[in-house]
Amino acid sequence: MIPAWLMKAVVAVLILLALALGIAFFASRAADKFSSIVETARQQERDGRDAYWTGQIEKSNALAAQAEATQAKEALRLNTETAATIADLRAKLITLGAANAKLPNGGAVGLDRARVQLLPD
Repeated sequence: MIPAWLMKAVVAVLILLALALGIAFFASRAADKFSSIVETARQQERDGRDAYWTGQIEKSNALAAQAEATQAKEALRLNTETAATIADLRAKLITLGAANAKLPNGGAVGLDRARVQLLPD
């Protein structure tokens, strides 16, 4: 037979062992829960940063597109002005050529007074 004191010691050890296993189980569950909470917080922080920087990139892209549109408008305006200036100069050249052709001695070499007066100032 097993002595009573040994039986009490074994029961006490079994109870302590059961308590230790229970504490270990609940500690493991608590650590998993804590890890899950930390991972959720990290994911939310990561999503927040991504949203912030996505907004900054979109804002920067909008500013770049606006600057590009402004430059395109300015280029179009300059192109229109240049085309008008070229057309005006061509018209003046045609007028000057017609005035030169009307002058006497059209085949003469050199500049005479009438041709010099045709030159622009």
